[in-house]
Formats: sequence, C-alpha cells, structure tokens
Amino acid sequence: MKITDISIDNKTSVFVLVFIITIMGLVSYISLPRESSPDISIPLVIVSTPYIGVSPEDIESLVTTPIEKEIKKIAEVKEIKSSSFEGYSLIQVEFQAGYDIEDALQKVRDKVNKAESELPADAEKPEIVEINFSEFPILTYELSGPTGLSKLKDIAEELKDKIETIKGVLEVKINGGLEREVQVDVDYRKLQHYNIRFDDIIGAIRDENKTIPGGTIDVNQSSFLVRVPGEFKTPYPLENIVVKTKEGQGIYLRDVATLTYGFKERTSFARTNGVEAISIQISKRSGENVIDIAREVKSVIDEKEAQLPDEVKLTVVTDQSEEIEKQVKELENNIFSGLVLVIGILFFALGLRNAVLVGISIPLSMLISFFILQMLGITLNFVVLFALILALGMLVDNAIVIIENIQKFLEEGYNKLDAAKKATAEVAWPVASSTLTTVAAFFPLLFWPGVTGDFMSYIPITVIVTLTSSLFVALVINPVFAVAFVRQERHGKPVMKKTVMGIIAYPFDLGTYIFVDKLLPVVLRAYEKTLDFSLGAPREKGRRISLRSWLGILAFFALFVVEGILAQFLPLTAEIVVTAILGVLVVLVFKNIRLRFMAGAFITLFFITQVYGVLGYGVEFFPDVEPRRVYIKFEAPTGTGIKETNEVIKKVEDKILTANFKDIEKLLAVAGSSTNPFDAGSSTPNKGSITLEYTDYEIREKNSKETTEEIRKLIEGTPGADITIDKEDMGPPVGLPVNIEVSGENYNEIGKLTLKIMEYLKDVPGLVDVDDDYDAGKPELRVVIDRKKAATYGLNTSLIAGTIRTAINGTEASKYRVDEDEYDITVRLRKDQRSSVDALNNLTIIYNNQNGKTLSVPLSSVANVYLDKGPGSIRRKDLNRVITISGNAAEGMNANEVLASVKEKMAEYPLPQGYTVTFTGQSEEQEEASAFLGKAFGVAILLIFLILVIQFNSISQPFIIMTAVIISLVGVFIGLLVFKMPFGIIMTGIGVISLAGVVVNNNIVLIDYMNILKKRDFSLIEIAKYAGIRRFRPVTLTAVTTILGLIPLSFGFGYDIYTNSFVFGGESAEFWRSMGIAVIFGLGFATFLTLVLVPVIFVVWEEMGDAFKSTFSFGKKKEKLPQPEPPKNEKPHIFED
Repeated sequence: MKITDISIDNKTSVFVLVFIITIMGLVSYISLPRESSPDISIPLVIVSTPYIGVSPEDIESLVTTPIEKEIKKIAEVKEIKSSSFEGYSLIQVEFQAGYDIEDALQKVRDKVNKAESELPADAEKPEIVEINFSEFPILTYELSGPTGLSKLKDIAEELKDKIETIKGVLEVKINGGLEREVQVDVDYRKLQHYNIRFDDIIGAIRDENKTIPGGTIDVNQSSFLVRVPGEFKTPYPLENIVVKTKEGQGIYLRDVATLTYGFKERTSFARTNGVEAISIQISKRSGENVIDIAREVKSVIDEKEAQLPDEVKLTVVTDQSEEIEKQVKELENNIFSGLVLVIGILFFALGLRNAVLVGISIPLSMLISFFILQMLGITLNFVVLFALILALGMLVDNAIVIIENIQKFLEEGYNKLDAAKKATAEVAWPVASSTLTTVAAFFPLLFWPGVTGDFMSYIPITVIVTLTSSLFVALVINPVFAVAFVRQERHGKPVMKKTVMGIIAYPFDLGTYIFVDKLLPVVLRAYEKTLDFSLGAPREKGRRISLRSWLGILAFFALFVVEGILAQFLPLTAEIVVTAILGVLVVLVFKNIRLRFMAGAFITLFFITQVYGVLGYGVEFFPDVEPRRVYIKFEAPTGTGIKETNEVIKKVEDKILTANFKDIEKLLAVAGSSTNPFDAGSSTPNKGSITLEYTDYEIREKNSKETTEEIRKLIEGTPGADITIDKEDMGPPVGLPVNIEVSGENYNEIGKLTLKIMEYLKDVPGLVDVDDDYDAGKPELRVVIDRKKAATYGLNTSLIAGTIRTAINGTEASKYRVDEDEYDITVRLRKDQRSSVDALNNLTIIYNNQNGKTLSVPLSSVANVYLDKGPGSIRRKDLNRVITISGNAAEGMNANEVLASVKEKMAEYPLPQGYTVTFTGQSEEQEEASAFLGKAFGVAILLIFLILVIQFNSISQPFIIMTAVIISLVGVFIGLLVFKMPFGIIMTGIGVISLAGVVVNNNIVLIDYMNILKKRDFSLIEIAKYAGIRRFRPVTLTAVTTILGLIPLSFGFGYDIYTNSFVFGGESAEFWRSMGIAVIFGLGFATFLTLVLVPVIFVVWEEMGDAFKSTFSFGKKKEKLPQPEPPKNEKPHIFED
C-alpha cells in the first residue's frame, strides 16, 4: 500500500511524528475540560407578559394565545408550554436540543414583536429571556455558626461578590438567612389624628436621606466644592424627621411611627443536618472546566475561612469537581486494568516483542484521539471515557492482523523491509474494510435526535475518532516499528540470557512458549475435530438435494407457523417447552450435519428470546443505578405561608435525622425555594425541598436504592404538603417513568377529571409519588371598589390600591447605606394593624384632594372587602389546555412494567367526550429512542453490507457475515439471563450496534483467507477447515482483547493506580454494565459462530448452486468429476501462526 511504503521509506519522519503525537496528545488530555455528565444544552426561551388585574381566563385569550400562535410557526420549536396566571402570562418555548440559543432568542423576538399588535393596549411589553438547563450548581456550600443569621448572610454576600469575579462562574445564589431592613411601622390611628398620608412619610424620608452636590465656588485661585451631605450615618436620626407641620408645630416621624432596625420577613429557610445555615450555590457557564473553577472557588473559600472565627463553618454539601475527579480516576483505572489484561494476553499469544509492537497502537491511538476531541470542543466526561474503554480492545485488532501477517512473510524468507511492505499491502484492504464496518455501525448514532441523542452522541464520536486513529497507526506507524524491531518467531523452550533484557524477557518468553507451543496445539486439535464434525463429509458433485433436506426445510418454516398459532392459546412458558421439543425434532429431520447446525443456530436464537421473555427481566430505558443524591420535594396548598411550609419540612427532616440512616452523609433542607424555574418569577412560600447526600459508593453499608425506599415509607402520609422523592440519575433528563397529560376544553373539568384519575390509579402496584400540576387557586381578600362613590370623594382605583399596598405590603421609601451594603427603609402599618381582615376593613384612606386639602375616608365607604378563592393558573401545551399527572416507580420495580400497568388500567377508564389522555415524558422519549435505534441498526446493517459487497465483490459472502451478526444476539440474551438484567433500550441497544461492527471484523479476516484458498484449488471442506485453523489465533485474539478491555468496567473489577490496590464495584460499572455484557457475551458467542458456523454456512452456500442445478436439471446426467486433492506442500501448518 502506498501510504505504508512511504512511511517505511521515511522511518525517521515517522519516529518524529510519534514524538509529536505523544506531546500533543498528553497536552490535550491534561487541558481537556472535565465534566461529570455531557454538557447538554436544552435551549428554552421564556416569554413573560404582565397584565395586572386580569383573570387567568382573560390572560389566556388576550395575551397567551396570540403569542403562542405566532411562536408555533417557528419550525425548530419542539414544544410550547404556557401558564396563564392572574395578571401574568408565562410561555415556555423549547427548541430542539443543541439548537443555538441566540438564533432561538432572535426568532422568538421576531414572532413576539409580530404578535404585539394583537395584544391589549394596556398590557405591558413582553419580556424575553433564555434558560439553559446545563447551568446547574457545581458547588454548594453551607455557612453556619452561632454568630446569627444576619451576620452569616453578610459573610455569604461578601463571598458571593468575590466568587462571581472568577472566570467561568455564571451565578452565585444564596438561600436562607436574615436580611436587614429599617422598619417604619406606622400607627394608623395617629395618622388619622394628625391627618397625615403615607405619601407624606415616604416623601419626607426620601427628601431627607440625600446627599446633593451644590456645584463649585471659585475664590481667588482656589475652587471649593459645595456639597450638602444628607444621608444618614445611622438609622436613628430618622425618628427626628419632620413629616408635616401643623399650626407651626412640627410633627415628627416618631410621633406617628415606631422605628426598628430589624430584619425583613423571611422568604426562605435553610438547614444542614438540622442546623440553621446559609446555602451558597455556585453555577458555571456552559463549556467551562468544572475542576478549574472549583479549584479557584475553593481558594477563595479557604482565604475567607482563615479570616472567620473558629465557630463559623463553611461546609461543602455538593462538589461536582470531586465527583468528576473520582469518576475520571475510576475510568482511568478501568482503562489501565483493561490495558494490562489486553497487553497480558498479547504477551502470551504473540511474545514480548510482538506484543509491544501491537500494544503501542493503544496509547498512540488514544493520544491522537485526545487531540482531535479537543479540536472538536468535546469535554472529558464519563460518557467519553466509557467510549474509550469500549474502543480499547478494538484498537489492537488492526495491529494484530498486520503484525501477524508480517511474521508470516518473515517465515517465508522475506527480509524485514519487504515483509513489512508486502504483508501490510496484502491485508490493508481487509483491515481498512473491517475498521470501516465498525465505523459504519456507529455512524447512524451521530444523527440521534433529542436530549438522549445529545447525551449518547459522545459514544459514536469518540469511537469513530479512536478507530480511525487506530487505522492510521496500523497502516503508518506499526509497519515502521516492525521494520525496526520485529524478529521472526522462534519455537521451542526459551533459554534465559544473562543480560538485563534477557532476564526481563524470560518470563514472557516462557509464557509464550507454554501458550503457543503447548496449549495452542491442543486447542487447535480440538478445534480441528470440532470443524471435522460440524462440516461433515464433503458433498458429491452432481448429487441432488435429498428428501430429508426438503422435509427439514419445510419443517423449519412450519415450526414458526405452528409457534404463531400456539401463541394464541398457550402461555409463554408452555410455548418454550414446545419450541424446545419441536426445535430438536426439526434439527433431527435434516440428515446433512451442516444443515443441522444452520437450523439449530436460528432455532436457538428464537428459543433464547422466548426464555428471556418468560423470566421477565423486562425492558428499561436507562439503567436504574444507585443514586448519589435524593431530592424530597414539598408542595403545600397554594396560599400556605413560609412558616407553615417550613414546619412540614422540619417534621420530615426530624424523622429522617431521628431514624439515623448511616449511609446519609448530609441533609440540606430549604423552605421557600422552588425547583421549578417557571413559577412566574414569584416567591414560592408553599414549596421546598430536602437534599440527601449519600456516602461514597465504596463505604455504603447498603444499596442506596433500599435506603431511599425506607425513607419513602418513613415519610409517607406526612400531612400538610404533597411530598415526592426524585433520585439523581446519571443519564439525561427525560422525566419520570409515568407522565400523563389530561387535556380538554373546560379547565375546571380537566382538574376534576385529574383528581378522579389519580384516585383510580392509586392501587397500581409499584406506582409511587403520584402528583399533578393542577392549581385550583388560592384564598384571596378581594377589595372591590365602587368607582362612583370613590369619584364623589375625589378618589380613584390607583390611589386606593396604592394606600392598601403600602399599608399591608409596605413601600420602600429609601436606602440606608453602610459602606458598600444597602438596606431598605420600608414604610407600612404596624403588624397588629395589618394582620387581620378587620384591620383591612377599618383602614382609612388619607389623601389630598384637587385643592391640596388633606382628607380621610374609611375604606368601607368606597369599597367592599370579601373572602374569595382566586383562580390559580391555566396551563397549556402546544396551544391545548392540559394538566399533567406524574408518578415514579418504587425501588425494585421495573419502570416500564409499572408504566405498562398504568397504561393497561387507563385503557379501561371511561373518559368523558372531548377529553383525552396522552402518555409523555420518559415514555415518549423511550418510544422515540426505540424507533431511532431500530432505524440506526437497520442503516448500520445496510452500510456494513455495502462495504462488504465492495470488499468481496460478492452478494453471497456478505450474507454469510450478516447471518453471523444476527445469530450473535443469542450471546447477548445469554449474558442478560446470567446476570438477571433487563434489556436496556439505550445501553443494550448501543451494545448490539457495537457488536455488529466487531463481529463483522473477524468474519472479514476469515472469509478473506477463504477466498485466497479458493484460488489454490482446495476442496470446499478443506478451504473451510484450513482457513479456520489459519485465522484461529488472530480471530480469537481480536475477540479476547475486546472482551478483556471491557471486563474491568462491566464487572467493576480492576486495579487502582492511585492507591495501588484492587477495587471491586463502582458507580460507573452499574451504569454501563448492560452495554458491556451485551458486547462481552455477544462477542464470545459470535467468535464461536465465526470459527464454526461461518465455515459451515460458507460450504453450504458454495454447494448450493451445484445442488439446485443437479436437482432441477432434466438433461443428460453428467459424469462425476474426481475431487481435486490439494498439493501436500500447500497444506497450512497449524503452528504457523
């Protein structure tokens, strides 16, 4: 091959290239940004439009609908959700995952601008902002101590200011603590007595708390700055402000109000392990290096902590950087362990020198891959690292074939230079084709749509880059190293040389001797006997197809017809027994041993799928692994105060702490904070959460899934709020297993129907945490103004509403500054005068009429106050009114089985006319992923088939190889049965696609040699047998190296290079096991197929033409031609490899 010849002729350049690859690869690996999970961007645009005083129904029709209709015209929009609140419209526009957020914002702006002409004239201008779910907190600290919550809040604010200056930090959020304010609590009776308005007090404070520059005065040669300092140094001089003068006497603020330097009413509570604390959450910008940011944040924290009193503690609650470093170390250990196993088997199979020549392809391929991945802007996350492990065993496949072939040419007497060139040229196209077939298997996965596709696309990208790099190394670098260092294999017991290298090499040479000269001949003889048995006697040329063969073919197809009929009447267990009996009978009908093997292989595949179905391990979307964290979410009825919500959370918190779960390391409770970013920007006093952090996987006393289920039972039935438990998943965000959308016209009727459905589903086995997003509304005190009466007094709605707002909620009059800190000066009524319905009824409106005279009118004279239940919100999805019911699967229950039970029960539910039920969320994502993977597998098979047709210039031989690929699924199901694992739609599905590429590689190597032997005029039986024996070592080696590369990760067994100890188990192993099992067992079984069944099918296919011709020809019988005997000197030696 020209590229190989050029590289061999320019050895020095290649060695320099290797040095450059090493340096660039190492630099790229060190500088690659680290992340826990792939940085998935889910572009969301929020359109919010205030329209004060308008009911949800009117907000929906006047604001939400016109905007939604325009946005719906954007082609790239995946989904539109909206909530119409009283006085507020909120629309959530989700674009396809990975879509450029700037483009999304611009398109939404254009459509909203177009819709503005249809909105009411007095509605406020819509605000358009972006939300990106990739910007989650990477660090959470808890600040606690006996110094008081206000002081802790000040410390947290100082830290926030410093941390936000760090490059890559997006935002720092603070929860909990007390915020200071200057409270001006007014006595309304004194207001009435002195006839003073709220505006008088607010105006007086604003006018007095000012520093105003007065310009400059030039005197002679000097210039003086004139300044009127008026800002208060302390809050107490406020008491002496003159609010109003009456009959020449000043009325001071202290005469009508009480001044307190206190705290704002709390809007959130935070505790760590039951101790009151301040929560500090730090988020990074998309694409930034988590570890670098965390290192800088910790430096700031350490610096600040050194300045704090000993009793003030800054505790890390969550640290994504530590998790990432741990995951990277775990996967690096798996790569190292797999590498050791792969290199180890190469030492025994090929000898020390050849093993090193083959082994260098692994680090070189990976170093090239790191450089390319960095150029592509890909971060180093656990999906990328797994893809490297998946590719680990495949990286040596090309090198094994090339080094093996170079050895063959050396044995035939060629010198190193010619052997390297000719050997590489002979297998270059098969090697390139085998790499292309594996690349073709992964290629369709690059086009996987949606969030799941964005998450898993890192696997095909990494594998394709790595395998392409290995092909480059095999064709360019390996031959050059072979010319420089290869030696012809020597058989016989090794002798230890009295040199350092000789002493080091002796154990490896001895191992090679035992493996190659002792064990391999025994294995090859057993394999030769297996081939002799499976291939049977050669078929006589011109012989017709026997009656037994025809009956066997008929019985084979009849078996599946009978099975289809029996499936309607028999249970699956009985059907399996029938399949086993009928399968054996069908195989025995055939007289030809080769046809028996072929029929048996297909029947075994059918049988094993039935067995897997009966044992009921089911199907899963993503692996259900032990969670690192659990989130307990609380939602009290709308209108519940923050203190009441906090009490409910405190009860649950105390239950968990009292139970003393040993595996819970930290408990973070937050009240008044919602995890939903679409709560209309309002405070959420009725919501809160508890985050449970489990101890490290290695030191847990029990499975964290079991602990989570115990916690669920412990807190079940706690009154005061709806409580749900969510686990932290390692996969992409796809929602809960059960997500039901109920839609129709009348929103109140949908709400009633939702409650009935939830009651109907409560007895479904395994269904837990059933909840809905129906907002029935909250209690309200409505002040209905009689405009006619108000007008007679010179009042209007704005003036009355403003007075009520100041009296109840308070108005910020000014700011009190201390150094760089600012505190609100808030004016409102005393607490006892604003905390009851009677207080509101007794309120007096004090105002100035048109002549400037101050008057007072009781509120009851111009308005009526009554208790009502205000409407909550109207939620829509894609312009249809909808309420969502969600539910989780209990621990130990298969989510798909729970979902199937829910669907089965809902199929019997009588829905009213005009109302529909749709299953979305994880169910929808799962169906989309299943459909895509089915198409991807089909496309991969067609691409592989096309490459094989080009390689062999034949239709029949690609069919033989594809048959082996299909039957290799037997091994996949055996592996899942052995480990009692469900069939993972994502993990096992990708494993099967990976398997297809690897299986084809080995078959290419085998059939390519069969074609070489065909040209030498051997009989078909001898071709099949000699090709199997000749390719036994490279075929088994490539399979074994791929299997060994995956064993450490799949089974969690490996060597920790950081602690110099063996480790067992791990979080990554749990997540990736089903994919590893699919490849390991599938490839193990496929290797048997390649070495035994493929030679059988090859012989049958080659014989088929003559068999049909002889059977259906009616002419003169042809003479039997003697079978050609192969030349004795061309019979391959079984030790030649």
